[in-house]
Amino acid sequence: MGSSIQLRLKDVREIQVAKAALAVGITLLMSTAGVDSVDRLVLTGAFGARFNWKNAVAIGMMPLAAIGPCVESMDNAAGVGAVAALLDGTLRDEAAR
Repeated sequence: MGSSIQLRLKDVREIQVAKAALAVGITLLMSTAGVDSVDRLVLTGAFGARFNWKNAVAIGMMPLAAIGPCVESMDNAAGVGAVAALLDGTLRDEAAR
């Protein structure tokens, strides 16, 4: 049948540390930028596009202020942006600024 899964105290501690680091990092970045809330959150990359942000908020990994009314997932935002900048001179100039 199935194999057993073991969850050890060390595993729980690692999740707690990772969760706290992410939450503090987001809060610090928002504070440094003078941002109280966001209007749109875009989760990107292989991890971000499949990230369950609702669960992250539920366990305190993501502060509520970082979750706006619009949450989107995108697999390859960097690639999409690079192609757009290559094809559009105005976007290239904006990226350079």
